[in-house]
Amino acid sequence: GKTSMAVRICCGLSGISAVGAGAYGAHALETSDHFKKVWERASTYHLAHSVAALGTLALPRGRTSAAAAAAFLAGNVLFSGSLYALAMTQDALFARIAPYGGMSYMVGWAIVSSTAVM
Repeated sequence: GKTSMAVRICCGLSGISAVGAGAYGAHALETSDHFKKVWERASTYHLAHSVAALGTLALPRGRTSAAAAAAFLAGNVLFSGSLYALAMTQDALFARIAPYGGMSYMVGWAIVSSTAVM
């Protein structure tokens, strides 16, 4: 349906941007080793949760799979996005956003787990 098509499109775009971000961090980002590691962590979680969001399409149809995908993709924006911004600017304010993204990832995984008992 329309929801699964939207999830596939969002996952594809998220995956493309994760690979691009990883390549940028490995080959073009000019910053300290510490912030390169921050960038690498962001791109690793970004790619992993792009794939996790895509995997939600295998869950039983309905709002549950869409909610899990949305949580993973929101986590990518909040967690990885804030870490990308932190690595580029070294502004610690961005580090305050990352835990919300981590919580979003955990909500996504909790939703996935809940499908086993629903």
